[in-house]
Amino acid sequence: MALFSYETTMHIKKYVGFLIVILLIVSLSIMLFACGEEEDKKDDQAKATTIDTPNEGNNTSKDDTPSTPDTKNDVYYTIAFKDYDGTVLDTVQVKEGDMPLYSKATPTRSKDDNYSYSFNAWNPTIVKATQNAIYTATYNKEELPYTISFNLNGGNSQYTISNIKTDEITKELFVYDLDKPSYAFKGWAYNGTIIFNAKGEQINNLTPTANMTFEAVFEEAIMLEVSCLLYNPSTYIYEEQNTKASTIVEEISESRLYAWNTQVSLYAHPKVGYTFVGWYYSQDGMDYQLSTQEDFDFMMQEEDYKVEARFVYTTYSLGVFANNNDCGQVTIGNGGYYFNNSSTNAYYTERVTIAARTDSTARFLGW
Repeated sequence: MALFSYETTMHIKKYVGFLIVILLIVSLSIMLFACGEEEDKKDDQAKATTIDTPNEGNNTSKDDTPSTPDTKNDVYYTIAFKDYDGTVLDTVQVKEGDMPLYSKATPTRSKDDNYSYSFNAWNPTIVKATQNAIYTATYNKEELPYTISFNLNGGNSQYTISNIKTDEITKELFVYDLDKPSYAFKGWAYNGTIIFNAKGEQINNLTPTANMTFEAVFEEAIMLEVSCLLYNPSTYIYEEQNTKASTIVEEISESRLYAWNTQVSLYAHPKVGYTFVGWYYSQDGMDYQLSTQEDFDFMMQEEDYKVEARFVYTTYSLGVFANNNDCGQVTIGNGGYYFNNSSTNAYYTERVTIAARTDSTARFLGW
């Protein structure tokens, strides 16, 4: 006789099977956990070995690991370089303990009435940076070797002229606006020889000496009078403009005295709206054309001259058109005749009447 019934036996086997599966799962979990702990131990040992073992060729221990310098702790100072007059030539940032360096062009100082200058050194002497600092340029000075005086020879200038010291003789030392009634200024002479002409051009060489006097040279002169004339379309004559000349020309030669047999460069440049006709002069009631060029070289002879720069209004063409000939026509002036298009010529500032006639079926929109 069986201890358990068949049905009971089957239930027992089922439960035993479940129990065995659970035991297997638990055993597998324990094994995996044990393996994980072993790997962690190995990693920790490896890390400890890396830290404790010195690098090859380096005796530094884990307590003496080398480090990168901390630039955040560097101290910098502002160093300024100035000229003798306080002008800032350069400003640099220099690390504490470093020597400031001026890298710009060597400072210069212009000569004055008595001395020329050359760079000497920085004041104070440049030292390593320990604080903000300012260094100022100093110069050696040398007395100018030549003393120049002027004899105006009866002429007058708008500028004050006095003796000067210099280390070279240049045209900039002289004035060229000298005026003397009935005379024309020819230039500046030394020992009877003209060195600089009235235009400031050096025409002869000169060997400077310690003390030199230059004399203004004048010659009896003749007058060249320049006038500006504009043709009047209403009166058919040229009318002198005088005060209105500035509205016609950008620039024009001035009336002035010239020495005999002097070549004069005349010029007359019109503004927009005006056209240059030519240079003219009148003699014995007759007009003579000298040139049709705006720039003209004229030779002064032995008498006064009056030359005229003559201008006319610039002529422009004007055209008007109807954009649709079936809708209307146009015209210029008051003739009363209308066309598909019309044109005319008109001089600068001339008033022109234009008109449009519209067909009864159309509407005029504008010009």
